[in-house]
Amino acid sequence: MFPLLLQAQEQKTDFYAQISRAKTDEAKAEAYRHAMAYFNGRNADSLKHYTDSALTYFRAKQSIVGEGLILLQQAITDRADGRVNVASQRLKTVLELFKKFDYKPGIADVLGNIGSVEAAKGNYDEAARLITESLKMEQKLGQKHGLMVGYMNLASIYMQTNDLKAASRYMDQAYAVSKEMPLNDQVIGLYNMRGVLFAYLGMKDSALATFRHNLELSNDTAFIDSRIECLSYLAQYYLDSGDPAKSLQYLKDGIKLAEINNRPEIKSNMLLTLAAVTQDTDVPGTLRALEEALQIAQEMGNRTFMTYVYEAQASYYKQLGRFKEALDATEKKQKINDSLFNLNKTVELASITADFDLQKSNERVRDLEKERDSNAKQRNILLGVSALIAALLGIVLVYYRKVVQLNRELEQHQRKLNDLNMMKDKLFSVIGHDLRGPISNIPQSLDIVEDNTTSTEDKNFLINSLRDQSVAAMEMLDMLLFWGKSLMGGNQLVPVTVNVKEVVKQNIVLKKMVLDQKSITVTDTIPDTLCVHADKTHVDFIVRNLLANAIKYAYRGGNIKVGADTTSRKGFVILSVQDDGVGIPKEQVPTLFFPVHSTPGTANEKGSGIGLMLCKEFAVLNGGNIWAESEPGKGATFHVAFKGLDHEGKD
Repeated sequence: MFPLLLQAQEQKTDFYAQISRAKTDEAKAEAYRHAMAYFNGRNADSLKHYTDSALTYFRAKQSIVGEGLILLQQAITDRADGRVNVASQRLKTVLELFKKFDYKPGIADVLGNIGSVEAAKGNYDEAARLITESLKMEQKLGQKHGLMVGYMNLASIYMQTNDLKAASRYMDQAYAVSKEMPLNDQVIGLYNMRGVLFAYLGMKDSALATFRHNLELSNDTAFIDSRIECLSYLAQYYLDSGDPAKSLQYLKDGIKLAEINNRPEIKSNMLLTLAAVTQDTDVPGTLRALEEALQIAQEMGNRTFMTYVYEAQASYYKQLGRFKEALDATEKKQKINDSLFNLNKTVELASITADFDLQKSNERVRDLEKERDSNAKQRNILLGVSALIAALLGIVLVYYRKVVQLNRELEQHQRKLNDLNMMKDKLFSVIGHDLRGPISNIPQSLDIVEDNTTSTEDKNFLINSLRDQSVAAMEMLDMLLFWGKSLMGGNQLVPVTVNVKEVVKQNIVLKKMVLDQKSITVTDTIPDTLCVHADKTHVDFIVRNLLANAIKYAYRGGNIKVGADTTSRKGFVILSVQDDGVGIPKEQVPTLFFPVHSTPGTANEKGSGIGLMLCKEFAVLNGGNIWAESEPGKGATFHVAFKGLDHEGKD
């Protein structure tokens, strides 16, 4: 008796390098699977590490294919370790994942593995159906490994149902495919299986030569499974040949390797053989071997192998004269046999695989070629028409996009023109009202000063008034020029390193006269070395206007604080100008930076509103922003953000 064991391990390699080099999800999953297959039975911690790492990686990427391939390898591990039911459930889960993604290589692989599990359970008809379906897909995909395993599994099923002719046919096909593959554990496993088939066919010399050759091939740590398998088959061969001593030596070597490498299925087979070898010399040892083999088969859920063990127990108990125990073992065996596939259903099995064999026949190939030729012309015509339609649609789409883009640009230009017209109207309004007022008063004031009847005190007052009006007119004119220049697109941005402290100090000096007139104190807490990356003219304009704005709305004797924050917004310096003046109503804060928005100051100072509007424009132009916080009666704080410099002081 030669029980068939289909399992494989991978050769050890640099798994980290293999995983790192993999470019696609499939390649990376395959690299992880190699590591998992190698460490299964060798190092539980390494197996868990690679499994957890793989699942974490693919779940983070939301890669269904990657995760499914790792779960597939876990199922193969479960199968190899005897957890047949767990493997079956996990494989069904993976199959659903791959079907949702329509991942055909994975579907084919999973179907073959489910078929193998069903065969281990004794469900041969379902196993054959699944494996045949898998083979169809593997052939279309050109997957040699999948084809070899599929043929092996079908050969195994037919060997177990004693249809050796069909088994030989599929074994030859598997063997032919293996010649195109590199040597690995599974290829040697195929050669072992071929030796078993030779033994079943009565070709003992061929079987022995095959097993000995395979033992030499598997003399490498990378081929542990196939080596244990080969030792098991050699032990069985010598037992059947009447040489129990040689059989026992191969058994001891094989069981030791199976225990070290955690291979319960192979071990259970060898324990059954061991019982046959020792039954005449060691009764307790024989019973222990049979009981351990049965326990392993039960844990694996392998009903077929359980019948082998029960049969061996019944025979041995009968030999010992323990007929009650022999009857009990026989009844248990029969109960399992009743639930297994009926060996007389060979015809039904053949019909399951007949469709696959028919599809492979030359006649079917010729039919497919004829269908291909007859459809070729129709396909070419359809392709030509489709190409023409696609070209026309492409041309229409190109012109449609151009029209849409032109309309969009036209709308943008129209909006810009409307905005410019609105700005123009407001500009003339400002010039006609706010600028004309101070200038129109100058001639009248000069006439009064030149009048001899005007007292010295009145003349001094008028001269001071003329000075204030002239300064106001100049500031107004400067802002109008800035505004006009920006509207015409002539305001070029020249970002440089600007020392904020110097700009603030210069503007405080320029405002000294008006500060003294209103007895306002300015506190400047900006560090001496603080710099920003911006256009210096724009920084100067913003600082001057914010300072003038604070002075305008501060009460006589009030306070203004100028500071900077370098921590609250990474990569930016936030300059703040705070006054304790009249404040701003809540509903007006959102409109502060709109064009031509102004209210009189605490000393009835007038403005155009252009200043804050330009501050906003310049702040944004330099990559920053400006905003205000205020509460009526408690003053206002204006913040402006400029790009900062790195720790080396570079732009």
